[in-house]
Amino acid sequence: MKRYLYALPLVLLLVAAGWSSPQGAFSSLIISNGDSGYGHIHKFGSTHSVQTADDPNDIWDCHGLTAANLKPYLAGNTTLFISSDDEDDTGKFVTVEGLDGNGALQSSTTALGAANAGGTLFAEVGGTGVVWDRVFRAYADDDTVEMEGNLYVGLDSVTDTGDDGIPDTPTTDIMACTLIGTQQTMMTHWTCPASTSCYLEQWCAGVAPDDATNTRHGQISFKSRVTGKAWRTRDEFKAASSGNAQRCQVFPTPLKFAALTDFRFELTTVTSNGTYAWANYDMILKAE
Repeated sequence: MKRYLYALPLVLLLVAAGWSSPQGAFSSLIISNGDSGYGHIHKFGSTHSVQTADDPNDIWDCHGLTAANLKPYLAGNTTLFISSDDEDDTGKFVTVEGLDGNGALQSSTTALGAANAGGTLFAEVGGTGVVWDRVFRAYADDDTVEMEGNLYVGLDSVTDTGDDGIPDTPTTDIMACTLIGTQQTMMTHWTCPASTSCYLEQWCAGVAPDDATNTRHGQISFKSRVTGKAWRTRDEFKAASSGNAQRCQVFPTPLKFAALTDFRFELTTVTSNGTYAWANYDMILKAE
C-alpha cells in the first residue's frame, strides 16, 4: 500500500501537467517544457465550393480561387514570388514558411510589390538568392493591417497578362494562397524537415454542404509520401448523408514518419456541388 501512496504525488503532478495518456505525456511534459531537440506543428486547412466534376481535390484554400484542385510541388532550389490581387496591399508584409534547398525549415518576411493596375507587382520572397524546396504556410505579418486582396505565392516573376497580381498559369505556378479575411493560408500540406523524425499525434476532418439545400457526400483521405515516391493513404473518412460530419483520430502511440515525408489531405468522390471540407493534424518533431 505504501508503494502506491508514494506514487500518488507523481500521478497528481502528471495530471496537473495535462497528462492523460501516453500521447498527452509526450506532448505536455516534453514539448511544453521545451526540452532540447523537440518541436510541434499544428497544420490545418479547408476547401470551399467543390463541384462534382472536381475530383480529386487537395484540402487547401487555392481551390475555387484558381483552377488548381491539386497543389503542385516545387522541383527544388526554386525562387518564389508573392503578389496580391488588390493594389491597396502595396508595401504590406507577408511571412512565408517552408523548406530551403537542403530541406531545413525556412521562414522569410517580404514586402509586397508596387501597385500594378488591379494588383501588385511580383516580389521575390526573401530577396535575391533565397531558394525554396517546399512552401506550406504564408500569413500577413502585421495583424493590425488586414490584407485587402487574395495573396498568391508562386513561380511567376514578371509576366502578368492581366496586370491583376494573379499568376498567369494557376494550375502549375501557384504554390500557396490566402483568401480575403483569413490573413493566412488554409492548406493541409506539410513536409517533415531534414534530419527530423515526425510523430503524428492526431487528425480531425469534416465535410459539410456550402448550401443548406445540399447534402454532403465525399471521402477525405490522409496521405503521405517520402519525397520522390508514390503517395500512400494512411487513413480515411467517408461521409454519405445530409448535414455535417466529422471524425477525429487520436493515436495513443504517435505514428513515426521519416524526414522529408510530405503530408496532405485529399477530398474525393464528391457527389453534391458546393461541398465544403476541412482537416487539421498535430505532429511532434524530434531532431535526429
